[in-house]
Amino acid sequence: MRPPEAEVLWRLGDACNFECSYCSRASLGRDVGAARLDAARVAAGFDGTGRRWRIHLTGGEPFLHPDILPVTEALAGRHVLSFNTNLSTANVTELAERVPPASVHSVNASLHVAERERRAGALERFLERFLALQAGGFRIRLFYVASPDLLPRMERDLAACREHGVREVYIKLFRGRYGGRTYPRAYRRRTRRWLEALGLPRDERALFGGARFIGRRCGAGQVGFSMGPNGALTRCDGVSEDHGNLIEGTARLGRVPRPCPRLHCTCPYQGLKWVTPERSLAREAAAAARW
Repeated sequence: MRPPEAEVLWRLGDACNFECSYCSRASLGRDVGAARLDAARVAAGFDGTGRRWRIHLTGGEPFLHPDILPVTEALAGRHVLSFNTNLSTANVTELAERVPPASVHSVNASLHVAERERRAGALERFLERFLALQAGGFRIRLFYVASPDLLPRMERDLAACREHGVREVYIKLFRGRYGGRTYPRAYRRRTRRWLEALGLPRDERALFGGARFIGRRCGAGQVGFSMGPNGALTRCDGVSEDHGNLIEGTARLGRVPRPCPRLHCTCPYQGLKWVTPERSLAREAAAAARW
């Protein structure tokens, strides 16, 4: 089967059942606020573009959406899926029953220790669900936000996860204000080297130098997109340029890369991916296959 030819960051809603101090998105409770999704219609929308997609489902917490499992089941096979999740909902364990591991690029599991420790047994449930998906053949990766208040305990927390059998552990930089300082710029050089040794991915390291792509040719709007809960496509998270509605069959996909118009990138992960021509979806697929 051919590798993905386009990618979309599908934000199913901002609702989350956690209230992490370092999160830039305010918790909106359990009501996602989006209309119910018809799984067959969603699949037809993606299929109708003629492209094979990598569909990255995020939120908020995407597994709060009542239709996430039938939707992902309908998309699996023809398209490749990935997820951002805190593993806090019981339905996440049903993923293995509905979707084959070959249809999932990755499950990015965020470990929010402070929120977990507020709930009895929550940390144990996180590890249980994580290890169940890992044992089921899914590529699941643990991400730990390097919030300044968590730095004293982070190494100990990550070592405990590895001792329980977690294979892939990564650090995610804190982005925002803390103690009157702006991060990630405020991380000291010694702290940066320490974080890199603990498992800081290459795209996270790039954030130390800032994220400005204005004027550079970018594949956002051509091979990479952002999408709202009900299918509305935009060029990326930071550029609200309308590209139609994918679920309704009116998607408009650009033909060539175009210069980035934003002075400051609000989603540097998209910028780091799409302004660099040599980083293609095909190469990412090949790397995932080697794993």
